[in-house]
Amino acid sequence: MSQQALQRLVGTAVVDRRFRQGFFNGKRQHLLAQFELAADERETVLSIREDTLEGFAEELERRLYGVGRGRCLDCGPRQAEARFRPAYAR
Repeated sequence: MSQQALQRLVGTAVVDRRFRQGFFNGKRQHLLAQFELAADERETVLSIREDTLEGFAEELERRLYGVGRGRCLDCGPRQAEARFRPAYAR
């Protein structure tokens, strides 16, 4: 999966209130068109049934890496925290 595209998706949801509202209110599939996601990425994002950004990001991390709540098996706390931080915010 393209971590960069998924980071951009989560980052957009963090900073863009209208995007975030649409994403959690039935417009997710339409909004995903602006991101270069592979079919499996799109399927993963669409299959997550969380109604908050925090819940969505945690579930996405769990599905991608088998961890959640900032727990990263192969990195320290700062790397785990930065996992979904948009590239421009690093």
